[in-house]
Amino acid sequence: MRALVTTGDVDRPVELGDVDEPVPRPSELLVRVEATSLNRGECRRAAAAPAGAVFGWDVVGTIRQTSLDRPELHVGARVVGLVRAGAWAEQAAVPATDVAEVPEGVSSAAAATLPVAAMTAYHALARGGLLLGRRVAVTGATGGVGRFALQLARLAGAHTTAIVSAPDRTEGLVDVDAVEVGLDGDGDPFDLVLESVGGPLLAAAVHRIRPGGQIVSYGMSSEKGTSLSARDLYLRNAASISGLFLFDELVGFGGGAVTLARLLALVADGVLDPGVAAVADWHDAASVVRRVLGREITGKAVIEIR
Repeated sequence: MRALVTTGDVDRPVELGDVDEPVPRPSELLVRVEATSLNRGECRRAAAAPAGAVFGWDVVGTIRQTSLDRPELHVGARVVGLVRAGAWAEQAAVPATDVAEVPEGVSSAAAATLPVAAMTAYHALARGGLLLGRRVAVTGATGGVGRFALQLARLAGAHTTAIVSAPDRTEGLVDVDAVEVGLDGDGDPFDLVLESVGGPLLAAAVHRIRPGGQIVSYGMSSEKGTSLSARDLYLRNAASISGLFLFDELVGFGGGAVTLARLLALVADGVLDPGVAAVADWHDAASVVRRVLGREITGKAVIEIR
């Protein structure tokens, strides 16, 4: 089958090539992939990988083969799901625990944005518990996870603050009560900070967290280390920092099927914007991967596999 294969060349990270077809386990579905969205983390890994690897986390397509007795997951059903690798291909073997049926009216491009970006936002916000009336800040606010996090926090009744890197990095922001450029150590405290940048920004977040509040870290896009004093935490009355890696997080929830179904319903009802900013044919994937790595796309980039 055809797939986007890494080249080992950072200027042309992927190209179309031939690979073996996946062989699904009894707990997996064989899906004919129609679309996948590009996440910066997987693009960064693909650009640094040796030649011959197939990446990709987000899968949307139709079921071609299943051995499961689940009526909603029948052959021909259109589904969205999550894999640890292999979505950038014509076919993917997807765990049934991480699959949900795509409702009528939700496009494949829209559904493709949900598995990694929206579910990371959902589970990071869940760490904060009841959000009604609470102050939530999101760094990397114009990224895929950030945009979903701001919308979902607002739907939960939170007061939302978008943290951006520059004044011109506000395009596409929705459902925000305030915007801050960078994160000053002084200012009104937050109950929950969703943090994906790392480096000095993570340290600044500690100075802005309310006593007993939480910082959830799920990325390090700055690729810089963070210097913290233990005093900065214990003086805030058990304020905490926790890490979130989606694939491990979902193990404790029995998979992502339930979360995906909830997110799909919000998209179908028109209250959650997937933020699809670019849709390209997979023959043009190399240039789109470079644009994602260069932060040239505000919102989600989707690759159609034909």
